[in-house]
Amino acid sequence: LATDIDRFARGSTHIKYAPSQADHLLPLDDLLSAEEIAPFKPIPMALSRMHGRLLQLPRNTDTRLLACRRSWLEEANIETPVTWADLAEAASQLTDAAAGRYGYAFCCQPSGLFGEFFELMTAFGGQLVTDDGRLDFSGDAAISALTYLHDLVVVHHVTPPAMLDWDFGDVTQAFLRGEVGMIGDWPSSFLLLDDPEYSAAAGDVACSLYPAGPAGRFIYSGSHSFAITRACRDVPAAKELLLTLTSAEGQLIEARNGSLPTRADVASVIAAETTDPDTRHRLSLLDETMTTAMLSYPALATYPRIEAIAFEAISGALRGRFGVREALDWAQARVDADPAIVAELRARSTSEGRASA
Repeated sequence: LATDIDRFARGSTHIKYAPSQADHLLPLDDLLSAEEIAPFKPIPMALSRMHGRLLQLPRNTDTRLLACRRSWLEEANIETPVTWADLAEAASQLTDAAAGRYGYAFCCQPSGLFGEFFELMTAFGGQLVTDDGRLDFSGDAAISALTYLHDLVVVHHVTPPAMLDWDFGDVTQAFLRGEVGMIGDWPSSFLLLDDPEYSAAAGDVACSLYPAGPAGRFIYSGSHSFAITRACRDVPAAKELLLTLTSAEGQLIEARNGSLPTRADVASVIAAETTDPDTRHRLSLLDETMTTAMLSYPALATYPRIEAIAFEAISGALRGRFGVREALDWAQARVDADPAIVAELRARSTSEGRASA
């Protein structure tokens, strides 16, 4: 088995982390034909490139919708939230802590918590990387984003007390148990939410577009992917495996179990097979989200370091170790003092300046 793995040297990765692995990944541009690339949707394929090089093939797309308990909203006589301000108000009205019922929940582990902050910061008009090539954790939009999360948890208490230790799966489980009225969730969870064997919410789930902020609607999104490492000893065999793993047949199996395919031909099959009105509506919302609201990661090799620093600051504010501004100032100072981050941002800014000259 070890010999076979060494021979193929195929990597399961993600468009978020591939830039930090770029030196170890084999560019696929000369390996794959135009016909082999053609079935993939343009957006996930664009996200699979770094500095113009195709480093991976996208397996599926992860982007979120807002899932709400329809009956909870009706009982409270409130509409599905359209903006983040709406969501905060709805969460407050839905929360009954004495009954163990809370309005909203979100992931509080590293990647997920940073994602919540990143999409809010952008929706409030900020940029993670500014036009002049700086990371901006101390601007008004960053402060508004962290204040929003902080107030949900610390001031208004509309989230479950245990949530600060939850990952994505824990958030979904809380919705399934009937503990939470609203969550942002991924395509692979939606079939579970409607399954009466597992879900107290079955038949009572209303999905809608994610809330918007003053600057618009932005959803932290990406794609799991497959790549070939430069250490591969049998590139033709690895290519065959890569194409098998991302084939129409392979993606169709996953799509029928809830994943959002990156191949247009598979998406067409799923659309044709789907007859349930709620599922068709959900697929339409996901398609609209992919087209208009996907917020992806900057293609930086140092992105994992940036994410880790930001997570410590955001989590610290939610747990009371920092005030909001103190947390963001701490994160700003850390990224500004990190030599690898500073060097990559400087090189990126220089390269973009030359390209625009």
